[in-house]
Parts: sequence; structure tokens; C-alpha cells
Amino acid sequence: MVDSSSTFQQDAEMVICRLSGEVVASLNRKDLDRVKETSGNSIRALKHEVAELCGESVYRIKLVSFDGRYLQDDDLLTDVQLTDKERDVQVPMDLQMLLQEFLPPSDEERVQFLVAASSGDATTLDTLLSKPMDPNTTIPFSEKKEMPTRQLWATTGLAPQQLGSSALQLACVGGHTDCARSLVDAKAELETTSAMPRCVVGKALYEASLQGHWEIVQLLAEANADVDSATRRLHDKRTPIQAACEGGFTETVQVLLKAGAKKPLLEAGCLADHAQIVRLLMDAGVDKDEDKMRRAILCALRAQKKEVLKVLLTSGADANWQDKDGRSLLWTAADENLTEIAELLLEAGADKDTVNEKGISALWTAADHGCLEMVKLLLKAGADHARPNKNGRTAIQIAQYRDHPDVVDVLQKREEGSEPSKSQ
Repeated sequence: MVDSSSTFQQDAEMVICRLSGEVVASLNRKDLDRVKETSGNSIRALKHEVAELCGESVYRIKLVSFDGRYLQDDDLLTDVQLTDKERDVQVPMDLQMLLQEFLPPSDEERVQFLVAASSGDATTLDTLLSKPMDPNTTIPFSEKKEMPTRQLWATTGLAPQQLGSSALQLACVGGHTDCARSLVDAKAELETTSAMPRCVVGKALYEASLQGHWEIVQLLAEANADVDSATRRLHDKRTPIQAACEGGFTETVQVLLKAGAKKPLLEAGCLADHAQIVRLLMDAGVDKDEDKMRRAILCALRAQKKEVLKVLLTSGADANWQDKDGRSLLWTAADENLTEIAELLLEAGADKDTVNEKGISALWTAADHGCLEMVKLLLKAGADHARPNKNGRTAIQIAQYRDHPDVVDVLQKREEGSEPSKSQ
């Protein structure tokens, strides 16, 4: 990083000052070579370096050479550096930094600006920002009946509820990284929310996280956007990392964790079949106390997320957990006829004969519901077919009562010894 103190380096080749004389940056040969290598041999690259140091919009900065010439973005940086001969006899080259005021946009330019951001037209966006134009320009909802707004709807397909959204929000919704980068460089507000009660567009980082646009998320995080700010979307109070977890966007979750986002509950990754997300959260040290693991495993079980359940079971979740009424995970799987989940629980060591407070086992409840394949699975695992509930009724009796002849037939064969169990 270059020196931005009030004095310049003894070996400085270029010193950039404000009109007041304050030194913004003092660059030596090594600094200038780094700028050229990382950002390009142009005045625009130099302006980006200066903007980072002074916290100003790169689009507002104008650099003026010692002879009063306005330097253009496409001018070569090497063309304004001192030659070796000049360096021997002269003091460092001085450049002045001017800050341009934003020019008020016309109605047409406002429309063009938001259209460019929402459609990914980085060239038009850059041209307008270079006027310079305020990056936080919007079309307020109050103007919904005016022509610019109708034109905006027709061109972009934005709904009325999206009016008032910033260009950065719209670029993040569409996943337009180049547009988002230009707006960040222009120092657009990062925490803007659409100023209307029925808003359907959230903060920029939330929208990028929701869609899995991890490069934009990284860009905003590096610009110090709040990675834990809950959205103000209508009826949506999730944080960016919760939205990314539920969407299954692994790269986005990784970026947010690296940026210091608060770790969400494991349930956020269990709501959809995102085993990799769950594994990532657990590796990151998410809270795994008994209650949170229970909620996560029940979430995965009821959503039939087999791969997620595997990760939880191999990471310490208790396959024999029971709720306050004595219902085990296997009992719940049998009660909801989730055969593949029940098979996975049995493989993880679930007790096949655990009963609830009424004395009902997984096999009994499967027989009660007429779940033939579940009954076969539990019998094969060696479940006790003769164990009655607290009212003295066995699995075959409840199957007969419920009129499930196929289940009755399988259970009768077990009683007669013609249906082998796992132990036989």
C-alpha cells in the first residue's frame, strides 16, 4: 500500500495532493510498478489506488498534471512518470486531485441508469457514473405514475414494489458483478433498503446471498457491508447466511463465514437437501448442543433429506433420541412412512424396539398405518413383532383391526417362522 501521510517518501516519483496541499499519496517506483501489474498501466488504475486511500468515489476524482492538463482515464501511467534522466535532476512529479460534484440527472438518465444496473449493461452504467452521477440515484415510488417509471417497467420488467430500489440492489438481484463493482467503486450506499412498506427488494448483500452470487457477496463484504444485517424484505427476516444456506449456495456460505458472519442454526442447511452446507457449518464450529442437533435432525428427517441426515448422524447426532412423549427418530420415520430414512437410522444403530409412552413401537405404528414396506424393513431388522402396546394389542392385531391384509400376511408369516429376520 502506498504512503498517504502528509509527507512524501524520499524516493517518491509521484506525489498526489488535494488543492489544499494535503498529500493524498506518495508513490515510489515500486508502488507504481505494483499498480501497473495489478490494475493496469492507466490513469484509471491510478485513480482506483487513490480512491482506496482517500475513501472517495473513483468517478469523482480528476487528476491534473503539473502543467495543468486534465489526465484522461485511458492515458498511460508511464506517460506521466518521470524518465530516469528527469529523476536525477528534478523533484517528484506533482499531480493534483480534484473532486467533481455530482451532476443532477435528467429523467431519461435516471431510467437509463437503473435499466443498466438491472440488465447488466456495465458500459452504460460506467458512462453515466463518469458524468459523474450519484450512484444512489433512484426513481421514488411516489413517481409511479410518471412516464420514466412506466418506461422503467416496460424495459426491465420491474414490479411497482421494486421502485425506490437502488442501482446496487438491482445489480445484486440480477447477479451483475461488473455493475456491482462499478457501483461499489462509486461509493454507493451498501445498506440501502427500498423506502416503501411493501418492499420486495432487500439490502444488496442479502439479495446477492439469496441468489448465490458469491463474487458479489465477496465484493460487498470486502467493502465492509454488514454481513449479519437481516433483510427488510416483506415477511422475510433472514440474515444473508441463512438465505444462502437454505438456497444451498456453498461458495456464498464460505465467503460469508470467512467474512465473519454469525453462524446460523444447523436447521438453515437442513431445510433443503444441502449436505455439503451442513458439513461446512459443522466444520466451522456451529453450535451443536443437544437441543440444536435434535431440531436439525428432525428437520432433515421430516424433509426426507437422506444425505443431510447421514452427515448429522456421522457428526454426533443421537440416532436413538426420543422426544418428551417417547417418540424416537425411528418411530417418527415409521409413523410418516419414510422407509429410506428408517433404513438409514437402523444402519446408524437406532433401537428397533423403542416404544413411546403408550408402548407403541415403530413396527406397531407401521402396522397401524398399513405401511407394508416399512413393516418388512423392521421385521428384517429383527423388530419384536409380538410386543403389545399398553392396551395389550400387538402389531398383527392392529393391522387386522385396520384391515391391512398385506401387512397381516407378512406378520403371520413371521409368527409362523416362515419370514426370516436379520437374526435368522
